[in-house]
Amino acid sequence: MKYLLENNAKPENPKQSWRSFFDLIVVDTRKPLFFGEGTVLRQVDTFTGKLRIGTYTGDLQHGTVYSGGSSDIICDLLDVKGKDILYVGDHIFGDILKSKKRQGWKTFLVVPELNKELQVWDQKKSLFEELKRLDVFLAELYKHLDSGSSNCPDIDVIQTRMKVLTYRMDMSYGQMGSLLRSGARQTLFASQLMRYADLYSSTCLNLLHYPFNYLFMAPPVLMPHEALSLNSADVASEFTVTNNMLTKRNVKMLLSNLLDIDEARTVLLPRELNLYQERAGRNLLSLSHTHTHTRSLSLPCCISAHM
Repeated sequence: MKYLLENNAKPENPKQSWRSFFDLIVVDTRKPLFFGEGTVLRQVDTFTGKLRIGTYTGDLQHGTVYSGGSSDIICDLLDVKGKDILYVGDHIFGDILKSKKRQGWKTFLVVPELNKELQVWDQKKSLFEELKRLDVFLAELYKHLDSGSSNCPDIDVIQTRMKVLTYRMDMSYGQMGSLLRSGARQTLFASQLMRYADLYSSTCLNLLHYPFNYLFMAPPVLMPHEALSLNSADVASEFTVTNNMLTKRNVKMLLSNLLDIDEARTVLLPRELNLYQERAGRNLLSLSHTHTHTRSLSLPCCISAHM
């Protein structure tokens, strides 16, 4: 902290102790115990680094360093409620989930991998858009069918294409794939992020791009039945699918009109498909028609859908 806040002071400004920049300083909190019963709160001797004997029970002293304590004690010292605290952490379980459930703190998750995710997404988002179109197209194939229908459309070609697109997206992020997405589906980490983190970004320094009184508001999120009602007219105008039995030839003809890329004529890509099937037997095919939409703020901070 001395290196960050004291050694880089400007000559025209008087040198200040790094402790003067903070209202409360707590060390050795022993998470996740800190978010539960906690430990004994003690003062730290800043000259010797040793703990003073006894439990500290007084008021908050500016510039004093404390050791231990709990999330309840922190709220009492600062005289605030849980919703008044923005907790910044980089661990989805040890930081974000615990602080959200225990105290109801507002949470900011630091995801350093987000820079790479954004870079690849900007380059390969056309693959995701194609996956979305194929997903909607599959829904339209079954739109006029019910439990009494005897004929079922042949969707092998569409499923194969979706697998190839998913494989391409995964490989764009490297051997380990994306941290947040697998094809058209979110990873477990992404779903936990959206549920427990109110804000997330690659670094907490990105908050400097916003004024101190900025109001972060969650975007409106439609439930599946609401999205279905809203999008039904748009989908109907974009696709026209009959009740007739679809053959592979007909599907390929429909796909050639649906896809916006040059490879629409050669939907089957054996080499890429074989590579895809060799990857640990993962089932990355998304047949769900219920999507969760979130709005990203102007970079570099993003807001979750539940804040």
